[in-house]
Amino acid sequence: MYATAKVIENSEGARTTPLVVAFNQKGNFVGTPRRRSVTNPTNTVYGTKCPIGEGLMIHETQKEMKMVPYKIVKAPNGDAWVEANGQQYSPSQIGAFVLTKMKETA
Repeated sequence: MYATAKVIENSEGARTTPLVVAFNQKGNFVGTPRRRSVTNPTNTVYGTKCPIGEGLMIHETQKEMKMVPYKIVKAPNGDAWVEANGQQYSPSQIGAFVLTKMKETA
């Protein structure tokens, strides 16, 4: 008597949600990266799990800074954070935005 798992569709009707967060004046949007990353590339962040706990001067973080359109900045504790719409966010905060979206969907 095992329960079966069911994949719940997100608000866009997809069964997967990209780990992408786009920021604008109205708030943040999770998922659907294609249109937002084209129209607002400097405020659309992705791949933020990689620098969790890493300092800004770590080689991998420096390499990533050259490949992404958004800003990676130095946090007060020296870690690598992202900046969007003039605000700084830790990689953990970006992950929390995604988890909040998943909770709302469920």
